[in-house]
Amino acid sequence: MSSPMITAASYMALNFCTSILIIWTNKLAYQNGFKWALSLTVLHFLMTFIGLEICARCGMFARKPLKVTSVVPISAAFCGFVLFNNLSLQYNAVGMYQLLKVMTTPCIVSLQFFLYNISLPRNQLIALVPICIGVAIATVSSIDVNFWGMFWGIAGILSTSIYQIWVKTEQSNLDASSQQLLYYQAPVSAFMLLCIIPFVEDIFGPEGLINFHWEPTVTIYVLLS
Repeated sequence: MSSPMITAASYMALNFCTSILIIWTNKLAYQNGFKWALSLTVLHFLMTFIGLEICARCGMFARKPLKVTSVVPISAAFCGFVLFNNLSLQYNAVGMYQLLKVMTTPCIVSLQFFLYNISLPRNQLIALVPICIGVAIATVSSIDVNFWGMFWGIAGILSTSIYQIWVKTEQSNLDASSQQLLYYQAPVSAFMLLCIIPFVEDIFGPEGLINFHWEPTVTIYVLLS
């Protein structure tokens, strides 16, 4: 393989491995008593911003000045995208969570067709049919299906699809790379969720996050996530 192909394959493998690690550590944190999905999402955003800051300082991308107001709408969509998927993982088994995420691609194709009149070639559309049928059969026959799991799973599919379509449009409108846009998205999204957390999650109560018993295993899972 040529050097660009090797580089692309390496990035894909790294993304695959880290995605699996994040999913499993998130699930293990939930299974060991950590139940604050919104707070965990804020932690994800803050760590993303720190990682981007390190990358920028190492010269991996150049920061581009953007108005904060220009990234507020996409940051709100980013909040929904990550939060709903975290809630889906909290209420679903890992297998069901991954199964539902497979439907993101057909959802993106459908939204692009109905909203922007963009369609895929027929052979690619046909390739999506067995995916949809397989997910439908597996979902109906699964013993892990529950109302809230399906609710947050569907919300995760829709928010992920809308975000992925929208972020491409915003990158073009702002003439910014994905890293340059995410550099602003992450802290803005974290701030937006921080304003909401006290109203929707028990933070200060006797069983709240402040009084949570941080066992070493749970702490490791949360930090790794």
